[in-house]
Amino acid sequence: DPAWRYGTMDPKHIRVLLDYEPSGSFVVVDTPTGGMCVLYVSLGRVHAVPVDASALGFRVRGAVSFFETIDELVQFYSNNTGDGFSCTLRTPPGERPMRRAQRPSALDQDISSLLPSGPVVWWKDNALAVRDAMRAILTQPDGSFFIRYIGSPINFVLIYIHGGVLHSEFIHHKQSGPAAAQGVYLSKGSQRIFASLQDLVTLHRAQRDELLCALQLPKDAVAQVENVDRAVSNARDWLP
Repeated sequence: DPAWRYGTMDPKHIRVLLDYEPSGSFVVVDTPTGGMCVLYVSLGRVHAVPVDASALGFRVRGAVSFFETIDELVQFYSNNTGDGFSCTLRTPPGERPMRRAQRPSALDQDISSLLPSGPVVWWKDNALAVRDAMRAILTQPDGSFFIRYIGSPINFVLIYIHGGVLHSEFIHHKQSGPAAAQGVYLSKGSQRIFASLQDLVTLHRAQRDELLCALQLPKDAVAQVENVDRAVSNARDWLP
């Protein structure tokens, strides 16, 4: 499925996902009645456009034109407005402005300087990874989370679950001032500056601080980390 197809998911969770997204960010969810709904951002607000499905195809409710597939409908409104769309549909959440092969250097270097040198399970760096993380997090215990890149200049969004409800927190990237004052910080609360996202995550896994609960890795992520640690330990046993 395309990265913008989220299947059956409560729109209230999608609205949290779309917090802080730029205009044109969108996803498509299935509705209980057999139709679909396009949720998109325009000027900082999330809008919902229902799509009906019938033997004639897919059609925005109240519109004239039918489309054979939902993909064709999305493609049309990626180039046209109207019928409930105040801006064109652009990219699903988590999609980078340009792919790494197209624009190397500054953006990736700035982001990588804030991340650990090895892979981390909480970092979602593309739209498919964000979608899969959203599907998984709703079944995870309180504190399960992921972080994604958003917008330019470089900033990030933390999404975590507490009491069955998703919450989003904006993470600023401060690049001005002396080196000791540069880093990342949550937009609310003490606005304590961390040298990296890893440092921010480490503290908020130990204490909740400004959050509703302390962060923790999802269960499957914990298993992955334990498997990696075990594999490394076993490998060391074979070293001379």
